[in-house]
Amino acid sequence: MSSDNKERIKKSSEEWFDLIGTGLTWVLMMAVFCALPLFLRNKYDHIAAGKYFFLFETGRWTAVVMGLFAAAYYAGRGLSAAELKARKRIRLVDLSVLAYTVITAISFFFSKYRFVENSLEDEWKEGALWGSSGWYMGLLTYLIMILFYVVMSRFFLYTDRFLIPAFFSAEIVFLWGMLNRFRFSVFKFDGEDPKFLASIGNINWFMGYASVIVPLMMGLYWYRGYRNRLMYGSLLFTGFMTVIVNGSDSGVLALFLTMLFLFAYSLKDEDKIRTFAEMALIFAGGDFLIAAIIKVYKHFLSFEGMLTKILTDIRVASIILFASVGFFFYLYYLKKKEKIYPPFLRDTFGKLVCVLTAAFFGAIILLIVINTKSGGKIPVIGKHEFFMFNREWGTLRGTDWEAAIRLFIAQSPFGKLFGSGPDTFWFLAMDHPDVLAIIKENFHNTRLTNAHCEIFTVLINQGLLGLAAYLAISVSMFAALFKRLKDNPRYMMFILVIIMYHANNLISFEQITSTPFFYMVLGISAAALLRPQVDKQSGR
Repeated sequence: MSSDNKERIKKSSEEWFDLIGTGLTWVLMMAVFCALPLFLRNKYDHIAAGKYFFLFETGRWTAVVMGLFAAAYYAGRGLSAAELKARKRIRLVDLSVLAYTVITAISFFFSKYRFVENSLEDEWKEGALWGSSGWYMGLLTYLIMILFYVVMSRFFLYTDRFLIPAFFSAEIVFLWGMLNRFRFSVFKFDGEDPKFLASIGNINWFMGYASVIVPLMMGLYWYRGYRNRLMYGSLLFTGFMTVIVNGSDSGVLALFLTMLFLFAYSLKDEDKIRTFAEMALIFAGGDFLIAAIIKVYKHFLSFEGMLTKILTDIRVASIILFASVGFFFYLYYLKKKEKIYPPFLRDTFGKLVCVLTAAFFGAIILLIVINTKSGGKIPVIGKHEFFMFNREWGTLRGTDWEAAIRLFIAQSPFGKLFGSGPDTFWFLAMDHPDVLAIIKENFHNTRLTNAHCEIFTVLINQGLLGLAAYLAISVSMFAALFKRLKDNPRYMMFILVIIMYHANNLISFEQITSTPFFYMVLGISAAALLRPQVDKQSGR
């Protein structure tokens, strides 16, 4: 056989392996992004147990199928020199994931809570292996999510069209959730809870899911520009509306910070800032629509957080709308009249807005500290609950954070480094009567399974080393994407997910209906980073 024929056969074999790998990983992506959000095994009874069952079975079959495929892939296809070189792009991410996996495993093996007798009516056991009942963020869940990252990063060949079905599934969830918030019960389920939204769960679970999906929509609209604008715009409109009506203060804050980053970056390019102006109009239009409805029907929403109340005040919504319209037409006036894009906008304005925003949040924190220490004596704001930090602050987040700090201090040196074990926050609290008394005083008979701050929760469960490795995953991925963003604006959608997910979780938490999606996005991000490099160097 001639060398040319051997080369053609080899190339054909590589293409078949790539096609099969992409097909299998796309099926996994659809299972997670399309089926998991909508899956309700026992209707609304034990909603988390149903989600965990689906995730566990998906992870189990992924390990079997992709394990066999990986063996055939590396034995029959292997990796070219160009592909091995391309892996350098995500080396720090891979090392961080590996470190986090090892530390989480050590945390489990040395945990005194590996297996705990289940005190609740649930089919799953409790402990660091499975996690707390109703939460299920134990070792098995982490291993499944890390498996998703590895599989997607190694075998998925990314193109945007693969995400479209995931968005339509999200549209169902978003519309369903908005109807629930508008006091419409779409389906009558056993165990139905008025606090639950769509097929996801409570306000925080729902916002956790949205904190991954909405920034993907934002990034796709931003970088694709004029292509498929109607479809992506309608998706984005629903996503923005969902964040507003959900009522989560952490969600509104996360969306603001995400849009602030996108705004500051877009100012560097005249075309991109016009696209951002369109996105701002979409947000402002949805916000004004909700505000107008609430103006007529005052109790239209079943729940409103502090920031939602501000956003949906008709005066605030009108200011946002007029500012967005004015900015939009100003940019298009510059284009139509062929005016020079102002250097102040391109070089200075974004930095100025970021500095002012940081100063604003710094001033708010300072006011809270001063007002709390003075016993609420600052004029006007002194007696407002937001400016008085105590155990009831932020829907009892003051209690959550105090409990977390006390638990961390109480741990042994080894516990401070490696934690008490995955998802063992509650079990650790039960072993410390002083902390348990604080929790019961404010939460009564409700379990506190996390600190309502992802950083505190990981710190307790996986220790300082686990927290460092976890943050290194996102920081290294962000750096890899941002470094190449100018050459490939597609990466913006993945950057926005990292920002919004972590911004939301600063005052929220990891859970079964958001964190698996985040790890999937990390895997897809890695695949998107690798593919252009491989294509460029190998000629494929």
